[in-house]
Amino acid sequence: AKPPRVLVDAIYFRGSSDPKQKPLLRHVIVKDLNKVAIQLKYEIPNAGIFEKKAPMGMYCLFDGMSGAGIPGPTSAEFCARNYHTMLLNCLSELRPGMASASSVEGALVKSLEALDKELLARNPDLVDGCGAAVALLVRDHLFIALMGRCTAILCEVDDDGKKIAKPLGRGIGPLKRSLGDRAMKGARAGGKE
Repeated sequence: AKPPRVLVDAIYFRGSSDPKQKPLLRHVIVKDLNKVAIQLKYEIPNAGIFEKKAPMGMYCLFDGMSGAGIPGPTSAEFCARNYHTMLLNCLSELRPGMASASSVEGALVKSLEALDKELLARNPDLVDGCGAAVALLVRDHLFIALMGRCTAILCEVDDDGKKIAKPLGRGIGPLKRSLGDRAMKGARAGGKE
């Protein structure tokens, strides 16, 4: 199965002018999450939403500004380095007969909760955790999870070539999130109408 055509970008407004300080924001782009799962020996279900080895991509932004100062860059770095394994672990725990859009949403929530718990356990000085904007693309389903002060906007091109920006929500607080499965249709998902 050929993955949809996706363009991902992020904007970062604040930061230190000190080149020695690590950035407060980290981006993670995994264009082929199936390949990473194989390399790390995770078995993703091959039925339901994952049927015929559905193409998967993961796009994340981790915001350490909540814990600005020394913990901020450390928390963003930790999340960027560890989130994909927590997500793959949660996806591999799905039973093949139960691999649906709602179970993928549940895996997203569970993986973010596990990441937040691990981050706070390793960094007791950290009060707020780390903000996150996660987009998981499974075939033509787009799952969004927002945590902290992160927001996400989906930009689509309609049939007339007009660009349309759709806000997907805003995460507020350390554990509140806005989730949604958005099925992308037709040519916008790289397929045929």
